[in-house]
Amino acid sequence: MTDHISVIIRSMGRTCLAESIASAANQAIEDLEIIVVDALGKDHPNLPERLGPARIRLISNGESLSRPAAANVGLSAAKGDLLIFLDDDDLFLEGHLSGLRN
Repeated sequence: MTDHISVIIRSMGRTCLAESIASAANQAIEDLEIIVVDALGKDHPNLPERLGPARIRLISNGESLSRPAAANVGLSAAKGDLLIFLDDDDLFLEGHLSGLRN
């Protein structure tokens, strides 16, 4: 059995979020969920429910969140056995997540 991986992305709704999500979704990892935490608190862009095999969930409580608070919201929402953080202006290099399962 493989471990379920959750990628938690703290987001301020920047346009670079699409690239961050794609860098996580394109990792060739089965059973991957991407949790996007709305740290902006309002008017966050809508997101698709899936990108390739990855499931995407947008979590928002309607208020502005600090980085630690957004991280805690993401941790509470994540269902994975393995967790990793990414900000909406960061990218994973190809193959980065495969190291989590070793």
